[in-house]
Amino acid sequence: MTEPIISIRGVSKRFGGVTAIDNISLDIEAGEIFALLGPSGCGKSTLLRMLAGFEHPSDGSVLLDGKDLTRLPPNRRPINMVFQSYAVFPHMTVAKNVAYGLEMERTKRSEIRTRVAQALEQVQLEGLGDRRPDQLSGGQRQRVAVARALIKRPRVLLLDEPLSALDAKLRDAMRLELVKLQEMSGVTFIIVTHDQYEAMALADRIAVLENGCLRQVDTPRSLYNNPVDAFVADFIGNVHTFDVSKIDLVEGRMRVHADILGPLMIDKPIPEGLLPGVQTGRGRVLTIRPESIGIKTGETYVPGHLTVSGTMGDIAFQGQHSVVEIRINNSRSISAIVDDATARELDGLGHETTVHAHWAVADMHLLESSIN
Repeated sequence: MTEPIISIRGVSKRFGGVTAIDNISLDIEAGEIFALLGPSGCGKSTLLRMLAGFEHPSDGSVLLDGKDLTRLPPNRRPINMVFQSYAVFPHMTVAKNVAYGLEMERTKRSEIRTRVAQALEQVQLEGLGDRRPDQLSGGQRQRVAVARALIKRPRVLLLDEPLSALDAKLRDAMRLELVKLQEMSGVTFIIVTHDQYEAMALADRIAVLENGCLRQVDTPRSLYNNPVDAFVADFIGNVHTFDVSKIDLVEGRMRVHADILGPLMIDKPIPEGLLPGVQTGRGRVLTIRPESIGIKTGETYVPGHLTVSGTMGDIAFQGQHSVVEIRINNSRSISAIVDDATARELDGLGHETTVHAHWAVADMHLLESSIN
């Protein structure tokens, strides 16, 4: 097995009495796009700044290719960073912006010209070297920042919220361009984002952080289908949760008593620590994703499915699909994702029509509501 390009070992970061990063360990493989994902204030940008060398860990170490660079200053690390604001120099041309790092290193002018031309071609900005940043679109300015970082041939490129300043349509286009750039350059990309859809579209693997703690590291598909707890399930996509009051073990199977669902036989791996007899379910939830929920107007039994009745609420058109609200009672509603034909049919029935939400019990997950 090859050695990871980046190893983060037991890293913590404290600012006074506040712990921003709490004992995080993870490995990042060479040539992958790796995303640090989490809500605002979770510590992802602090971790990125420690990789760049702008912050130093309070505890732990950061290794690159097996060598400790924990205390190395930024200019001595083979790592470059693209900031959220792009930080292109407005008074310089595109070519001068891209060449800036090489000029600071006093690289020969002939080599600078060659490498700038190559970098601009790589990010599809050839012919624009004489323009200034205010003559470029937001997407083009981002590519200038990426070219300026890649021209120094770093081992790792860090990108802090690289798409946040772009509109929705341009973000979609730039996601594809970033993936292509990474494939062409072979440089390891580490991206910070709070947008789970962006992370899933870009990254080979994702680390989910919350309150300075590492919750799970996995591929986008595995995070979505096999979250370790309710926080990850809710942050990676949408999910409905039902509080569990108790769990019985019956002949090697679990009978789970959940809010508004009643007792259900769940064929899932039995959580560690559960013993035969009546068990508390405190701290656990059952989850189901909206796309797993179907809607019917009659009470026809669907084998293996759980049915919950309610009244139809709002229908939100989303293009290829619609999100339908089902009001279970005065305090609870759930939503289902349906195709356009189903949405049109339901829309014709009107609000307050009695409908029945149903889903396969096998599609539910029994998860911890918190790791604490």
